[in-house]
This record gives sequence, C-alpha cells and structure tokens, in this order.
Amino acid sequence: MEGKTRAKFLGLVADAMTDAAQVNLAKAQGDYSNSGETNRYPTFVPAKAAKPVVEESTGVTFDAVIDRQVKLGHAGQDGTPMRPTTEKKYRCATEEFAAFRGELDISSVTAKQADDWKWSMWSCRGLMPLL
Repeated sequence: MEGKTRAKFLGLVADAMTDAAQVNLAKAQGDYSNSGETNRYPTFVPAKAAKPVVEESTGVTFDAVIDRQVKLGHAGQDGTPMRPTTEKKYRCATEEFAAFRGELDISSVTAKQADDWKWSMWSCRGLMPLL
C-alpha cells in the first residue's frame, strides 16, 4: 500500500477496533441491547482452504526413485521384483508427502518436514504416539 492509502486504511481499522472495544465494554457491563453498531460490519466468513500446489522440480523426484527401485529389483542373480501393491503403496505415500511439502524435489527433504508430516497424519486421525 502506498503512504496515503495506508494511513487512511490504518485510520479505518483503528476506528473499527475502537467501536468493537466499546461494544465489548458495554456487554461486559451487562448491556446486551442491540445498538446497531455491529450491523455496520459484514459477518466473517472464512475462506475455503485451497489444495496445496505441488511445484514441478528439476531435481530428483519421488517417482524417479521408485521407478529406479522397481527397475533394480529385477536386476541381479537373486533379483526379486517389487510387488505391484508395494509400488502402489509407495507412490501413494510419496504423493501425500509431496503435497504436504508443496514440492516434488527429493533433494530438499528435511527430517523436520518428515516429522511434521508424521505428526500431521497422527493429529488428523485423532491418534497420538506412545511416548
């Protein structure tokens, strides 16, 4: 915001905060009458959360690592191919983790991000680890 616009905006915010404080003070003192002051402001409606955007990267991706492991599983004297269900499980988990991070590049993964993702999954499912 530019200087004059910012100053006017801050003045309007200060006025609204003063009005809110006066209404709250009246309510704290037992006056719950409808003075009409609160009708001047729109009702707060929270914005819907947008889906996280996963940025394409130029580095190594989770899919590339899984593809390589699938290919290497067939190699060697006693090479055992990766089961399709295992591959699907890995791809699903890495897609969720990439969406959580907002990035596909594997080279920038940190231990903190992995730990934050783990705690996020536990809390959204109402689970807590045994400590």
